[in-house]
Amino acid sequence: MMLKKLKNMKTLHFNDILVQTLLYLMTVNEDTNIVARNNLETLEWVRRYANQILISGGMLTKEGMKVVYEMDREFIRRNISPGGSADLLAVTVMFDLLLQDDFPEKLVTKEIFEAL
Repeated sequence: MMLKKLKNMKTLHFNDILVQTLLYLMTVNEDTNIVARNNLETLEWVRRYANQILISGGMLTKEGMKVVYEMDREFIRRNISPGGSADLLAVTVMFDLLLQDDFPEKLVTKEIFEAL
């Protein structure tokens, strides 16, 4: 539902919508990739961090965007990869595309289809 609401705002770049959705997923997902690379304590830290970013506005505000970039640098520094949440984002996007009335025509033009 979050992806649909953000898309309906029509003021955000699609990438910002995806980042905002990823942040939400990070707050609710028990991301086993984070646990495997780090530990449960890191997972809880990530969930709190993502929640604080959403509270600050996330990709909807300049301050939130700044914090997102800081989080990215911190995750790189600490080797934190929310891969499970990223996988859920990919599935979310897939379902969103499948629910569109003009899918797959919107993504696959006649020229591209014929080149396949």
